Amino acid sequence: MPTYEAPMFAQPGEVGSLFAYGAYQGKFELDGSYSLIDLETSGFNPPQAKILEIAILKVNVNGDVIDEFSTLIDPMAMDVGRTDIHGITSKMLKHAPTFAEAVGSILKIIQNSILVAHNARFEENFLANEFRMAGVSLPSLPALDTLWLSRQILDLENYKLETVIANYNERIDDAHTALGDVRAMAKVLPRMFEESKKLYYPKAFSELPQINTVFKAKPR
Repeated sequence: MPTYEAPMFAQPGEVGSLFAYGAYQGKFELDGSYSLIDLETSGFNPPQAKILEIAILKVNVNGDVIDEFSTLIDPMAMDVGRTDIHGITSKMLKHAPTFAEAVGSILKIIQNSILVAHNARFEENFLANEFRMAGVSLPSLPALDTLWLSRQILDLENYKLETVIANYNERIDDAHTALGDVRAMAKVLPRMFEESKKLYYPKAFSELPQINTVFKAKPR
């Protein structure tokens, strides 16, 4: 089985700071929906960098959309970083909600679902920091890293998200936007499941806090 051990990569079956990662062996076989999540951020390492955009696409195992959430996030006076990469300017973030304001909607959509991200350690690190800063304590969330999964089932020159998507003759519309990335992944995730062995998780679903906050999402 291919491995890619390094601190920046999640390992199969690992229980990290927020995510409990799927693997081919484990305690729980979970039957639920999948919340595909992607972030655009001001840098690579929190808390020095912050989330600027979050998109979550909730789908069933066949890729049918159940729910969708997307908004820009006010980084609270921190620099937006490489606009040439993520395309987000300070002006665009005016009147965007903070993460703390959006947290209730985020928790509601991911309830009873497996979190899915490509190189999910990146999303885990930022989300764990933002939930902590918002004063929200969460149990470990079942999660699937499609970077790991693609390495198990595909033989590619590299395992960037764009390469994985292209392998299935799909493309990312609005690349380097959070919503564009999750919509593209939703197209290929069911086919990845068909090629994969059965997946198990070290943690089961837990009831998440219900937080009611009044805010207006600001999609890109």
